[in-house]
Amino acid sequence: YEERMLPFSLSRGCVRGCLFCIDRKIFSHYQSRPAEMVVQEIKHHYYKYGITRFRSHDLLINGDLKNLERFAELLIKEKIKITWDCQAICREMPLTLFYKLKKSGLGAILFGVESASNKVLKRMNKMHTAEIAQRNIRYAKLMGIEVIINILVGLPGEEEEDFIETMKFIEKNKDYLH
Repeated sequence: YEERMLPFSLSRGCVRGCLFCIDRKIFSHYQSRPAEMVVQEIKHHYYKYGITRFRSHDLLINGDLKNLERFAELLIKEKIKITWDCQAICREMPLTLFYKLKKSGLGAILFGVESASNKVLKRMNKMHTAEIAQRNIRYAKLMGIEVIINILVGLPGEEEEDFIETMKFIEKNKDYLH
């Protein structure tokens, strides 16, 4: 038996301009869909077809934190038993938001960490620090959300000590990663 899963989109595009990414050129600006509309779509598939597993196809679920929080609150209010997963950028997010995300059914989150060297992150134009990434990882895990991270190695200008910083970061956070 294989569980049926459907994609959904809360947004399109990205709020960042990472050096290595082409998505910004494909989607010239970030657009967020109303949380109410997305929850209605999920409810339709839940009640009509019994779908309980969903995957966000957003490049980043957390481009608009207010809309993401509204999305989680609406799912909680509807009391439907679903699980969903997503991709996210590393950015300041309160622990209370991670709590709501878990309560709404978020099972796994993939963070675009890319590096734990702040020098390399700045060069990538990532707009977060290794400290913010670590906080996101730990908050998510604390709430019972599986955490996956992307790591990018070999950016021109990355030096051995930058790579070692990233390896130490992974070692330090291994108990928080799925």
